[in-house]
Amino acid sequence: MDTVNVQYFYGLGLAVGKVGALAMSDERLNQPSWANVLPSAIEWSRNCAAEGLNTLPKTNKAAAVLAEAFSTLAKLLGQDRDVSFKESHDIQEAIAAFYHVFEQEVEDMHCYVVTPVGAFAVSVLLKNASAHLSKGAQQIVSKEVKQDFNKAGECLALDLYTACGFHAMRAVEAEASIYQREVTGVDLDDVPLGTLIYGDKKNYPDSGLRTQYAKEGSLQDSPLGLVVSLLSQLNLIYRIPIMHPKMQLDASKAKFVFDTAAIAISAMVEDALTRFIEKEKAATALAQAQALTLSPQP
Repeated sequence: MDTVNVQYFYGLGLAVGKVGALAMSDERLNQPSWANVLPSAIEWSRNCAAEGLNTLPKTNKAAAVLAEAFSTLAKLLGQDRDVSFKESHDIQEAIAAFYHVFEQEVEDMHCYVVTPVGAFAVSVLLKNASAHLSKGAQQIVSKEVKQDFNKAGECLALDLYTACGFHAMRAVEAEASIYQREVTGVDLDDVPLGTLIYGDKKNYPDSGLRTQYAKEGSLQDSPLGLVVSLLSQLNLIYRIPIMHPKMQLDASKAKFVFDTAAIAISAMVEDALTRFIEKEKAATALAQAQALTLSPQP
């Protein structure tokens, strides 16, 4: 989906319109009005030709033709005379041709008015919803997690509420797989969220986030405990029904799933990063202790 900037085309139309008005006036080519208006119109039309919007390819080509017509007229600036009838006619024809192509393409477009979703900026939801994650998560999450979360934001902006929940849960599940491996050291490949939470006791006795939480003492202030709680509720209330099309989300539920998914992903990334740093410190301390033990004593 491409975004058409209405204000941009308003600025282009204003610049082009000023040239059209001057071409029909008695302003001589050496007057400051021409020097003020024409360069701006050339710049706007050239920019439009160079934009290369997939949405308006014919308009881009028409803008290139218009820019050439303006550039031809610009070569005459400074002459102490009026614009000739032919020169004025050529400019008006070029402008009319540009507007005709633009209007035709706009009529053929599928346009959408996207309304705000809560306090979210629509442009962010459509283009970079992963900005809703914590700063650390934005830098660390995998490409797949980011793609699904961005897709969830796009669906939320376009009122595709159940699809928003689907992609949000996919992002959560992908990050949970990475997090479970970091926390337990066990690689559970291609398993659902429930197995990542509760583990595969038959094949991998030490797997599962809840198992690790119990090993660490089930502390109330444990970040792992928060993650286990968030994932358990998301799995039971939303993930299972959404993935087995038993649930249709409305706007408020989709926004709640989107928000909670962002919190869960951010919490997993932040705790995984903390654990990684602690492991690195412990490994460094052990290496230093071993070096002291092996060093010759005086």
